[in-house]
Amino acid sequence: MKVTDRAYALELDKNDPLAHFRSKFVITDPNLCYLDGNSLGRLPHATVKAVNDFVSHEWGNEVVTGWSHWIDEAQVAGDLLGRAVLGAAEGQVLVCDTTSVNFYQLCLAAINARP
Repeated sequence: MKVTDRAYALELDKNDPLAHFRSKFVITDPNLCYLDGNSLGRLPHATVKAVNDFVSHEWGNEVVTGWSHWIDEAQVAGDLLGRAVLGAAEGQVLVCDTTSVNFYQLCLAAINARP
C-alpha cells in the first residue's frame, strides 16, 4: 500500500490516537477537509457552552456588575502570555486590540477631549 492511497489514509485514521478529539468540535459536514491555516479552526462545543453561559448569566443576569469577573483578564492574560512566550515581566504585556485600533481609539479620545 502506497502512502498516496486512500486506504492507507483510512488505516492511519483508524489508528489515530488523537481521533477522540474530533467529537469535541462542531462538525456540520463530515466530508469537509478543513485545512485553513489562517482561521480559528473548527468551533469547539465547549466554546458554544462558554459563550452561551456568558450571554445568559454574566450579561443577562448580572448586567453591568458582571464586568468585575472579566474586566482585568486582558492584564492577567497578558502577564501569562508575556511571561511564558516573551520572558516579559508582569505588567509589560496586555492582550487587547491591534496597535492600529488602539492608536485610533487614543486619537479619537484626544479629539473628543478638546471642545
